[in-house]
Amino acid sequence: MPWTDDKGVTWTVGSPGMSAISKAMGVGLDVRLGTQILKVNANQSGWHLHYDETEYVATHIVVTVPKPQIAGLLGYTHPLIPQIADVKMEPGLTLMATVTGTTPSITPFLPDDPLALITCDSSKPNRPLNESSSWVAQAGTEFSVMHLEKNLPDIAALMLPLLCERLDATLGRITHAVAHRWRYSRVSKALGQPFVSTSDQTLYLGGDWCIGPDIEDAWTSGMAIAQDLLEREL
Repeated sequence: MPWTDDKGVTWTVGSPGMSAISKAMGVGLDVRLGTQILKVNANQSGWHLHYDETEYVATHIVVTVPKPQIAGLLGYTHPLIPQIADVKMEPGLTLMATVTGTTPSITPFLPDDPLALITCDSSKPNRPLNESSSWVAQAGTEFSVMHLEKNLPDIAALMLPLLCERLDATLGRITHAVAHRWRYSRVSKALGQPFVSTSDQTLYLGGDWCIGPDIEDAWTSGMAIAQDLLEREL
């Protein structure tokens, strides 16, 4: 659904939550959640995906994990690894908080502000309506790198006063707060093309890191891979 943020920019968002988009696209597909693939390798029978004691075999695979995690899956000597070697990604810390009462407009960002982005999540379509508002704050790169290895409650305690200052709200109005650590949150140097693939087009690597820092870049990469597969009638 369309949603216009506080700057007047219109976006497409999931309703009643962002996961609604992927859930709708996954209808009728064999989607397996909570499955961590530990290793990927190929032989004459196809691509083998290893998960604990289980092994999946496929003719074609698309890998969209962050670039720094690809070598661990494919092996550091895989021929595609040098092609993506220049891609760089930075960490990011996120705070999700609920504030009671009326929240005024966000105060303007100052130079070198440790919070890079603040969004009123409860203003998106079909979110629950009550006397509280929910907010998502993204820390800047410098702040994220400095505090990356702290435990999550300590990260939340550091970010909460910054958010409250920006919202002109006291800490006593916070009813819920949780932090999340993204080790590969931002693309600081993209690949410059939507994907890379093996010469036989049975393995594709893609994601936001191919094009840029936004979720729309991940979508563009995925659509390009899908189009390439369709053109090969797969």
